[in-house]
Amino acid sequence: MELLNADNGMSPAWSPDGARIAFLSNRKSGWDLYTMRPDGGDLQRLTHGRAPERPAWSADSAWIAFQREKVIEAVPVDGGEIRVLLPEAGWGGAPAWAPRDDRLAYAQRGDLYLLPAPDAASHRLTAGGADRAPAWSPDGVTLAFSRSGAIWTVHVDSTREHRLTEGSEDGEPVWSPDGAAILFVRGGRLWSVAASGGPPAPLAGLPEPAGSPSYAPGGGAFAFHAYQAGNWEIYVAHPDGSGARSLTQATWVSSRPD
Repeated sequence: MELLNADNGMSPAWSPDGARIAFLSNRKSGWDLYTMRPDGGDLQRLTHGRAPERPAWSADSAWIAFQREKVIEAVPVDGGEIRVLLPEAGWGGAPAWAPRDDRLAYAQRGDLYLLPAPDAASHRLTAGGADRAPAWSPDGVTLAFSRSGAIWTVHVDSTREHRLTEGSEDGEPVWSPDGAAILFVRGGRLWSVAASGGPPAPLAGLPEPAGSPSYAPGGGAFAFHAYQAGNWEIYVAHPDGSGARSLTQATWVSSRPD
């Protein structure tokens, strides 16, 4: 049987109020942004066309930011008119809304920038040249990010930086809700490192390759995507990696039998 289409699910992002999980899927025509309940039900499609990337929730769970091409946009959680947040963010913007206000962090040309408020001017936070995937600490004081395959943090006000891992393929960091640990991806596996530093440790028993971890509020679970049986699926698991279960189930469509 020849595969013509498949319903992949990628890049989950848990809303701050815990009510919805945003994710990307190509279950219709092309890639679009969807949301669902944490049990996988009540699927809602929010975009149509021009594939979005890296969904990120506003602090009040009312909006979801994402990047399409070089533009960072946002859509209301109940659907509606999409607004432009940054018309010229460049490639790989990876927007990240602060957990308590409207500050927006993003990557541009290998550095991290901060938009302190709508209609304000952005300013640069880092000058690493290879900085990606900013993620806010729960107190809104620090950003974790990936630089040349290692996990770093930067204090937003002082711009003081700290390197947490010595890897060469570490990325997609996300803070635990208590701010004590950072979950990240290394070699298709999910790892955890203390935010204060120390040796990282892999989470065992998860489907692989995996990516895009996102914690539920309170830290009782996290979502991630993993590649299984020819498709990317959205999973949830306990904080220690146990009890992983799939929220999505790919549908393979073909008009050409063997």
